[in-house]
Amino acid sequence: MNQKVPVDQLRHGMFVIELDRPWLDTPFLLQGFLIDSNEQLGELRRLCQYVYIDKSRSVGVAAPASDETPARISSQHAQRQGPTLTDTAVRSPLQQNFPLLSRPTRDETPIIYGQKALPTTGLFQRLFGGRKDVTEQAAPPTRPAAYNNIELSVYEDTAPAEKEIERARVTHARSTEILEDIARDIHKDKVLDVQKVNDAIGGMVESVVRNPNALMWLSQLKRRDNYAYGHAIDVSIYMIAFGRHLGFPREQLHYLGISGLLQDVGKIKLPEALLNKTGMLSKPELEHLHTHVEYSLEILRNTSDIPFDVFDTVANHHERYDGSGYPRGLKGAEIGMFGAMAGIVDCFQALISARPYASPISAHQAMQDLYGWRDKFFSGALVEQFIQCLGIFPVGTLVELNTGDVAVVVSQNKVRKLKPQVLLILDPEKKRYPSPALLDLITDPVAYDDQPFTIRRALSPGAYGIVREEYYL
Repeated sequence: MNQKVPVDQLRHGMFVIELDRPWLDTPFLLQGFLIDSNEQLGELRRLCQYVYIDKSRSVGVAAPASDETPARISSQHAQRQGPTLTDTAVRSPLQQNFPLLSRPTRDETPIIYGQKALPTTGLFQRLFGGRKDVTEQAAPPTRPAAYNNIELSVYEDTAPAEKEIERARVTHARSTEILEDIARDIHKDKVLDVQKVNDAIGGMVESVVRNPNALMWLSQLKRRDNYAYGHAIDVSIYMIAFGRHLGFPREQLHYLGISGLLQDVGKIKLPEALLNKTGMLSKPELEHLHTHVEYSLEILRNTSDIPFDVFDTVANHHERYDGSGYPRGLKGAEIGMFGAMAGIVDCFQALISARPYASPISAHQAMQDLYGWRDKFFSGALVEQFIQCLGIFPVGTLVELNTGDVAVVVSQNKVRKLKPQVLLILDPEKKRYPSPALLDLITDPVAYDDQPFTIRRALSPGAYGIVREEYYL
């Protein structure tokens, strides 16, 4: 049970689950943390008036008595601060828009096959009930009744990223080959080979379930010559990782992966000159580009055994929360859970990738942009979950440490998102290390001045002439 606690009553061992202001306005990680230092207490008392603690996850301390229930922050404070993540969590807009998504604490359910099962009922009906039907031209397959009972899970990493990387490398290479085969088949007007797609996604799902950091590392650092192919692979990986974070079972992770791989497959039908144009598109060109959604759906309609979830996600991944998207101008929950997830992932991957018409930005800046677009273009609660999934400094982000060293983030820490594992590339004088070394910030390694290494800031891709792809292995 969560309890509201004034900051002057906080103690070591309390697990902070929510603040009275947005997490991104503070140096703390998003999904909560255990108070284990005086520095944390000092920052909380400096920044906040009160926080919410999770008593079931606190260690060796009793919460102070309180007759307040964590209902919502006062209207006076809300007016002063604007919308907050605390307000979001308390009133659960994610559960209002997508009602399945209320998560348990880790201690509420037994471990089953390395996961913790969260039984839910009526999932598909809750997610998609009351939505506009897909247009007749984009009619999906019949919705299986089995989708009405799904168990959410809390996944645990079963392999360290450094051991998973070799298997992930083989999986990534195989998936790229399969996607190229699919593209050649579609160019020749052949029917999409579902078995090839399933083979590619199956390996990705298993790797992400074991440890999502390995494939995300390869996704961001592997050199690629074709944006379209690379983007499809990347979106697929991050869709699976996002679904894992939200607790979807393997079957749904598989559907999310397929959706990411195929959501823009219709672009194969468009002229390369249009896709590779470096300047601003004219209105007719933009309308022509938007037809790729219908081309994608046509390819899927001509393919047997495409699940409803995949069809629905491909149809809706360019819809936007405020109705400004295309092709049908759906709003809010009309878009559906998977379509809303796909829109966020697609946008994030586009922002951090080099495209014909735009240079990449850092993953950290992309997160800030997505956060700024919450409840406008994207579901605010889902954006916050996506940031929780990837962390403030996602895998692949170039960062400068407090010592002046430059590193790249290679793996997240699930408990302390501000303390990932990094690969040191440049020394404080910005000279390249002869042999890049791994540094795990969760262990508080001591720097040159006897202070722990910390991340000072995120850097833009290519900062100090760094070519990240050189370090992808």
